Amino acid sequence: KKLEWRLGATEDHCSICNKLHGKVKRASYWEAAGLHPQDPPNDRLDCGGWRCLCTLRVTDKPVSKGPLPGGRGSVPAPPPLPERQIADWYKPPKLDTHVVDQLEELGQWDAVGAATELGWEVDIRNFMRVNDRWVRGAETEVKEDIYFLLRNNPKVRALTLYEEWSSSGSNLLFKDWLEQPKTFYRGGGRSYPFMSFSSSESVAHDASGGEDVWTVTTPPKNLLGGGMTGAGEVYIDTEAIE
Repeated sequence: KKLEWRLGATEDHCSICNKLHGKVKRASYWEAAGLHPQDPPNDRLDCGGWRCLCTLRVTDKPVSKGPLPGGRGSVPAPPPLPERQIADWYKPPKLDTHVVDQLEELGQWDAVGAATELGWEVDIRNFMRVNDRWVRGAETEVKEDIYFLLRNNPKVRALTLYEEWSSSGSNLLFKDWLEQPKTFYRGGGRSYPFMSFSSSESVAHDASGGEDVWTVTTPPKNLLGGGMTGAGEVYIDTEAIE
């Protein structure tokens, strides 16, 4: 969980407490830095913790960057994130090589532009309508529709992955990018029929609610599809994760 340092209701505050006010770090970071309010004699604070009414409060605010004043210096690196694996037996929906070739020839467009150029606009617009309902908090049954489209419409699945490739600005060709392993992160537990992962570890941490963040390293060809949210979100079949 994330904790924010808040000044107490005293008239004067020491320089360290003043500098710590509003800082947000994970509970493990505060502990590793040896920083906590009150609790005299407290050699980490200029006030020694005497008459200190500062507190650490649970917060949803983003984590503050950089080291903290008054701490023990460098904080030990966090333990490695729980690594998940794509099951050996899992077979993702087959990518249509002709579709992939057509998209690669276009270069890095956005998916809607590419679909319009190739005459597939109806396919991608249909997916985007359904996907947008789920992103905006629609009933969970919508996930079944997304899952069905990504598993059964080769053009839709390829277009969502094409969007991830294009937005990444990768120097690789689309076919090569699909084969290059990448690490994805998930904040939260298991859900069905697919799970959202992010290409950003910090985004996953913010979404974790204090739970462990999962990592999966796999070539994009094993993904169920891309989330097309512009935030590096991808979908992985829940059954694929061991």
